Amino acid sequence: MNCSVRAYTAADVPAMVEIWNEVVRDGIAYPQEEELDVTTGTEFFAAQPVGLAGIIQK
Repeated sequence: MNCSVRAYTAADVPAMVEIWNEVVRDGIAYPQEEELDVTTGTEFFAAQPVGLAGIIQK
């Protein structure tokens, strides 16, 4: 297994949204209650000062 971190791309957003929404549903780490979709996720992640994606290749 190979792990790396890199700047995210538009192709990463659907998976990032899926992970983000799981955290939101758990309700423990963030006070956010509304889940993101690909459109709102793209806007949300683009507004962050740094956007990285952790990549695991099996």
